[in-house]
Amino acid sequence: MLDIWGNSEFDITITEACKFQVRSENPYERDLHCHRGYELNYVNFGLCIMEIGGSFISMHQGDCVVISPGISHSFMKEFQRGCDITQFEYDMRLPRKSGTFFRFLYGERPYEAVRSGGILRGMVEELYHGFHESAQAEFRKTYLELGFAQLYWVFANMLLESEKTSLRPEEPRRVPARTGSGKEGKALGGLLQYVNQNYDTKINIEMLAESFGVSSRSIRKYFSKQVGMSCIDYITMLRMEKARQMLWRTDKTITEIAFAVGYSSQQYFGNVFRRYTGLSPGRFRKQLREESGPLMPQKERENL
Repeated sequence: MLDIWGNSEFDITITEACKFQVRSENPYERDLHCHRGYELNYVNFGLCIMEIGGSFISMHQGDCVVISPGISHSFMKEFQRGCDITQFEYDMRLPRKSGTFFRFLYGERPYEAVRSGGILRGMVEELYHGFHESAQAEFRKTYLELGFAQLYWVFANMLLESEKTSLRPEEPRRVPARTGSGKEGKALGGLLQYVNQNYDTKINIEMLAESFGVSSRSIRKYFSKQVGMSCIDYITMLRMEKARQMLWRTDKTITEIAFAVGYSSQQYFGNVFRRYTGLSPGRFRKQLREESGPLMPQKERENL
């Protein structure tokens, strides 16, 4: 760490530090977006699901994720709860070579995440207040760099201490050791990935249990412990978030969107959407476009 921080090639500049709430009563949150720099999110309270580069991870209190530059991501809200997050956006220039211990700094993967159990909270708070305090620019920059050095040191130790601390769902061996034991644990290793890829089909707990060769009780227990919400709520959340994006980014009819996200009834889809967002699909589309402008041309939408 000293070799990196003491190198003349190194530089880190925080461009934004904020705290925000992901709440179920909010009409909508930000859709998929990306930044030219890094983004660090620390969950102070509650639960949310993040989509990062096409993968979905559940974020609980004390969890921390660093998203690499240029990786698209968004927040999804859970029905009953929300979460409070401290977020940093920053640019970082690093030496061309470093030890294996800190390779995660270089953004070679879409994201890195740990379950810190609250260990990082004090460091995150110090960085947040240090950014917003009216100290001299030169002193503040040094203070923030030292704060990030401490944060990254602990973060790196957590990553290496055990692969079980990772939130990376596409690598089942790195899912926290809460999936069960023996054959059942192995059978459920790809469950989240399967649901993420098939949420828009006719899918329910009984079908999942049969497909993975386990009991429906095991499916419920898995989602409760791994994700923090029920299987049905998780599937519904995925469907609603995709419906939100389609209402904004496409000119598909509400019936077409309902079918596209797994519902055979427009009326039922509308009822669920209203419960999820507080608005009907039609009103949601109208309000969003009034606030964000008219629907962009098809060619621009395809480049998103």
